[in-house]
Amino acid sequence: MRRAHWVWPVACALLGACAPATPDGRRGNDQRAVSAADAVRDLVMVRSAHLDSALVRLDSTVHSGADSMQRHRALLKARVAYKSFEFATEYFMPTVARALNGAPIDEIDDEEADRPLRPAEGLQVIAGLLDSLARPGARDAVQRELSSARSAIQRARQVTLAYRYSDTQLFAAVREEIARVTALGLTGIDAHDDADLARELDAALEGVAAVLQAYAPPASATALDTAWTRADRTVRAARQALQMGSDRTSSESPLIDDRLALLVQHLRPMALAVDDLRVARQIEPVRRDLPWRASAASIMETDALNPMAFAHASAMAPSPARIALGARLFHDVRLSGAGTRSCAFCHDPARSFTDGRTRAQLLPPSNRPTVGQLTHPVRNTPTLLNAALSPSQLADGRVAFLEDQVVTVVHDQREMAGDLTRAAAAMQRSGDDRQAFAMAFGEAGDSTVTPRRVSAALAAYVRSLAQFNAPFDRFVRGDSLAMSAEAQRGFSVFMGKARCGTCHVMPTFSGVA
Repeated sequence: MRRAHWVWPVACALLGACAPATPDGRRGNDQRAVSAADAVRDLVMVRSAHLDSALVRLDSTVHSGADSMQRHRALLKARVAYKSFEFATEYFMPTVARALNGAPIDEIDDEEADRPLRPAEGLQVIAGLLDSLARPGARDAVQRELSSARSAIQRARQVTLAYRYSDTQLFAAVREEIARVTALGLTGIDAHDDADLARELDAALEGVAAVLQAYAPPASATALDTAWTRADRTVRAARQALQMGSDRTSSESPLIDDRLALLVQHLRPMALAVDDLRVARQIEPVRRDLPWRASAASIMETDALNPMAFAHASAMAPSPARIALGARLFHDVRLSGAGTRSCAFCHDPARSFTDGRTRAQLLPPSNRPTVGQLTHPVRNTPTLLNAALSPSQLADGRVAFLEDQVVTVVHDQREMAGDLTRAAAAMQRSGDDRQAFAMAFGEAGDSTVTPRRVSAALAAYVRSLAQFNAPFDRFVRGDSLAMSAEAQRGFSVFMGKARCGTCHVMPTFSGVA
């Protein structure tokens, strides 16, 4: 069985896919838009009832002594029923979404407090129990989980009745569902088995199609009809591709074997077309402070992710002058105590900002001003590419922000054994340095070099390394020559059989997004 794990909530945080929406009343652009939003809400009510019925049938199957194939089919029907309105639960009801389809691991409600774990629950937990019904108490456990899931459905129905959806919210929900299918669903991270994946992806996209259908324009709206037809066509084409081969023994579609084609030919064009429809309808995007910029139609665009989203509220925003200064400081050996190494010593730009070593090369004891204690194990040097798009820094995540990462590494007795105050003082004595700091930070000619400005400049430079222009990125955006045929096949293996994509999630492939 496929197991979703810790990356699910973190990826959701990156994409904004698990952020709760705030009910804001009827805000349609016209009466038709309001009616469309209400129609979608009615649809969610109907589909939640279908899921409830599917869970009742699954319960009956389990307790009637049906064989594993019958149980599997009943489970698949329940999962398909959920996927058909996943767009609504994930966007409007994230706690319900977790209760129905969260990762099958216990979670800590508050990482900063010593609180009990929240037990895993939902369809993925039920799937695991169905695989081990011979275990004592397993059938009772299934019944408890099914009862809990049905209670979650009732909460979903209550929330749905209380909300008055707006067109802005619904297009945001669809946008995020397409991203969810792209970054998570394509890997099969929560599917019970590979043979079910095409069916589940198709059900998720059918939910997208249902929302678009509610916004179908009148025949007289020629320009709008063009935008809607294009969006509808992209969803239909993707679903048709997923459904191909469903009559085979495997029930997998050919595009599940070629996931890059599914991404390039269908999912990204779908995201672009849906956003074009939103613009044609003059629907404002949701304005939320998320890593995924509202201006980017898909998560695969060059500027889709905002490096400042993971910065501290007091962080200084990058500017060309600050980035240039940071690049200069990155190679400055004055940051180390002995003046023998810079940031680039370990994070070599020619090696994708790594050092190519199995373990980082530490300073010899003779080069350390003081003998530091071994407070953390020696690890390899991670790349700084897209490091700004991580919710924590360093291999063990003990530092939250890039500015603090600079302070930690510079002062580490084994890494640089430096002192930012001493380095800033040395730079203050240099006219060239003062001029560079004045251009980057100076207000009213202030050229003071401070430790905070040093770390801010270095952080600005690292944030500039969040760039999505690798051969893979260019290929996805239409450059058919950017990837070799072997690399293209490798992507489908990476996302599918090898299971790499369930931890190293697109578009950063860093393990957190």
